[in-house]
Amino acid sequence: MLSFTKYIVLFSLVFGMFFFACRDTIKSSEIDFAIKDTSEVSKIIIYNHEDTLELTKQNKKWQLDNFFSVDKKMISRALNTLNLIELNTPLPDEVNEKYFNYLKKNALVVEVYNRKKLIKKLYIGDFVENSGNYILLEGAENPYIAHIPFHLFDLRKNFSLYEKYWRSKEIFNFEPEQIESIYYKDFENKNQFVLTKKDNEFFVCKDSIEKPIIVNTNKVYSYLSYFKNKECVEFKDDIPTKRKKIFLLEIKLKGDKNYNLEAYEYLIDCCHVDKNLFVGVLNSNIYMIAKYYDFDLIRQGNNFFK
Repeated sequence: MLSFTKYIVLFSLVFGMFFFACRDTIKSSEIDFAIKDTSEVSKIIIYNHEDTLELTKQNKKWQLDNFFSVDKKMISRALNTLNLIELNTPLPDEVNEKYFNYLKKNALVVEVYNRKKLIKKLYIGDFVENSGNYILLEGAENPYIAHIPFHLFDLRKNFSLYEKYWRSKEIFNFEPEQIESIYYKDFENKNQFVLTKKDNEFFVCKDSIEKPIIVNTNKVYSYLSYFKNKECVEFKDDIPTKRKKIFLLEIKLKGDKNYNLEAYEYLIDCCHVDKNLFVGVLNSNIYMIAKYYDFDLIRQGNNFFK
C-alpha cells in the first residue's frame, strides 16, 4: 500500500504534464520563493516552536546573535539557497488545507530582512524524496513542493538551529579604530599593562595606580593590528580540565562592547600539560581550545609601547 508521501510524489509525476499546461493558473505571488539579490539581505531569523537563531550583517560581516562571527561558507550556503529555491510541483487540492495547517504549526520558519523591512517569510516542512520540501510562503493560500534544481536535498539543512553549525572559529577580528582600551595581565611572565585612548592619544601604565604616560602611536597601532583574524582551534560545550591561569585579556570596544578572555593550562591528562594549547574562557561562558602561537604577539609587556 502506498504511503501518503509516496502518493503525492506519484501524483506529481502522473499529472506533471497537466501541471505545466495549467501553470498559469497558479498565483505567481504564491511561488515567489527566491530572493534575486541576496546582497540586500541584512538579517535572517530562523525558528521553530522550540528555538530561535538570529544572523545579522554589520559592516559586511555576518554575526550570530550579535556576538559570534559566522562561518563564511555556512552563510553563503544559506544565501545561495534563498537565491535558487523554486517551485517543483503543486500539491493535490484535497491535501492543501492539511499541509497548510501543518506547516503553519510545525515548519521551520525562515524570515529574511533587508535594512528596512521583512522581505520574505518561508515555512519549510519535511523533505519528500526525489522531489523537494513542502514549503509555504507567508501570505499564500496554498503550500507547494520546492527545491533547488539539480540538487535534491533537505533545504532545512542549510538553515540549522544549531549554533555550532554557523559559528566560525574566529574569536577576535577588530580594526584598531574599534578598540578603546586593553587590560592585559600575564601570570606566567609577571607583567601587566593598561592601554587606553583619549582624544586620539594613547596612554599606557602598569595598573590603575601608576600614572599613565603617552606612548608611541605607531607601536600602538602595530599592537592593535594583532587583534585581527584571531581564531581558536575549536569551541567546546563546557570547560575542559584546567589548572594554572596563564593570562587575562580584557578588551573594550566603541559602543561599550566588552570581551574578557581568560587563558588556562591545557591538561592532556592528570600529570601532563600541552605546551602548544591553552583553554580559553571568553566572557565567562564561552569555552575553547586555542594555540599559544596565535597569541604570542598579543602577550607583550608595557615596555613594548615606549
